[in-house]
Amino acid sequence: MTPFRALVAVVAFANVLALAGRDAAARADRATPAVAHVVYGHHHLNVTSVDAHRKFWVDGLGGVEATRAGLPVAMIRVSNVLVLLRQQPPTGVMADSLIPQIGFTVRSLAETAKRLNAAGYQVTNADRSAGVVIAPDGLAIRLVEDSAAHEAIAARDVQFSVQDPDAVQAWYTRTFGASAPPTAARGMVALPNLSMIFRRANGRPAGTRGGVLDHLGFEVDHLEQFCAGLAGSGITFDRPYTKIASANLAVAFLMDPWGTYIELTEGLNPIQ
Repeated sequence: MTPFRALVAVVAFANVLALAGRDAAARADRATPAVAHVVYGHHHLNVTSVDAHRKFWVDGLGGVEATRAGLPVAMIRVSNVLVLLRQQPPTGVMADSLIPQIGFTVRSLAETAKRLNAAGYQVTNADRSAGVVIAPDGLAIRLVEDSAAHEAIAARDVQFSVQDPDAVQAWYTRTFGASAPPTAARGMVALPNLSMIFRRANGRPAGTRGGVLDHLGFEVDHLEQFCAGLAGSGITFDRPYTKIASANLAVAFLMDPWGTYIELTEGLNPIQ
């Protein structure tokens, strides 16, 4: 190869690298779900009585009350997630909804059951490694023991009851970057703080909005860019990206294609 041709080849290769770099930067700027940092942040509940739920979550499960100026809801921190309580009688029955049950890991099921019993709540199968407790307003919570857990209690999972589990799983994987842990059974994907379990429903479950578990809350880094990426992929927002200056918070709301209501936040439960 002559020196001139060698120089031309080098310049051409440099141009290819530059174009590739600009393309990569553009993809990063769009903050697509595959590269955004998304964790599970909160359960948002509609409740008949905030005081009754406060007793359950604090006295029964050991949560800690939290406050946030500018937000018209009560808040309980349960280790890695927030539980938001909005005084509004829920509609429907949780068992008939897209999410019939949520789960928490506990270090000692016996100790947790004892504490719940003292607060007036009964745990079924408390003599085994997992049990169920029904919170006020029919909120069903599965408690799974893990003696090696770092925290006395922590969010574990959300269980979906859907007509097409594979399609729902694919949507959450594509939209939020959830992935299947190496040892996960079929029908399960995970994000930091939460696993999502997808099971087949016999009928057509009701959507979550208005129920005791009104919506799921995901905390997202660079939320504005993330929302732009979702909009570009064809997702429609019920409430587009909005800054709430009084609470130093940004939010957006959307519905998954099957009726699960979702809130995206930045600054509510900051990513560690």
